[in-house]
Amino acid sequence: MFKVFKIFLVCILSFISNSLAEQLNWTYPELNPRVVVSQNNGGSFAVGTSFTGAKTWSVIWPDQLIAITSGMYGQYSTLAINEVSTERYGQIMITLGKDLDMWVRLAVFGQMNPQFTSQEGSCGAGPDIILCPTRDLKYRSNSSLVVSRVYPSVTTLYNITINYDLVLDTYEIWLNSGKIAGPVAFDSSLETINSIAIGGTYRSSNIAVLGYWHWMTSDTIPFISAGVVNTSSVCPDVWASGEGLTADLNQDCYVTFADFVQFAAEWLNCNNPSDVDCQ
Repeated sequence: MFKVFKIFLVCILSFISNSLAEQLNWTYPELNPRVVVSQNNGGSFAVGTSFTGAKTWSVIWPDQLIAITSGMYGQYSTLAINEVSTERYGQIMITLGKDLDMWVRLAVFGQMNPQFTSQEGSCGAGPDIILCPTRDLKYRSNSSLVVSRVYPSVTTLYNITINYDLVLDTYEIWLNSGKIAGPVAFDSSLETINSIAIGGTYRSSNIAVLGYWHWMTSDTIPFISAGVVNTSSVCPDVWASGEGLTADLNQDCYVTFADFVQFAAEWLNCNNPSDVDCQ
């Protein structure tokens, strides 16, 4: 009986600890140390489930959406996601939207807390992508700006994926499920990646929104397709900071009371004495 009670108590404490850890990782940017305001020449970043006005943005995943308000002309309001990685291959995926006359930008840097310094250049950036007010998508290659006429709508959230190779210093760009560029040479060679930067600047004081992001790396297997918004059992490690996911029994990428209910149900239904989870 004492053994059963001990298991029960350990599971409760583990559940509480993991739940708090997961909660902290989801309430970004205020509480997530990997998401910081590196530059803000516009208004404060807003966090919420939706934004109304000239356009209405609906969140896809997770349950928070960040509005990146515009900075001064020629400058950016910037969010940085910090994660040091030297692994050869990587995939960065973000869900972005923009209003009219708004630059939205995504770049990979070899420095912490980077800042976009102008509309056309980023010091120390490798992959660098810009959604432009003319509804083009631009990207940088060997310090040159290349224009891709994809005409993204300003009323839709788009999934943008960067698959990069740190050895060859090349990357590919995916818009939703379609590959639109690559392999493209880095703007600057990077030996290590220290952060992602997401920013917006304006022509008529509008907004950009960030709805989702993940960053995955590998030293052995390249990423060869578009990223997928994660609602499956495989949760990007960058979300979890290594905490809590072992308790995600229902595999929804959250550790909640539902996982404890599932654990209790599984434990009560154990009928195999040799199963260590039943002991």
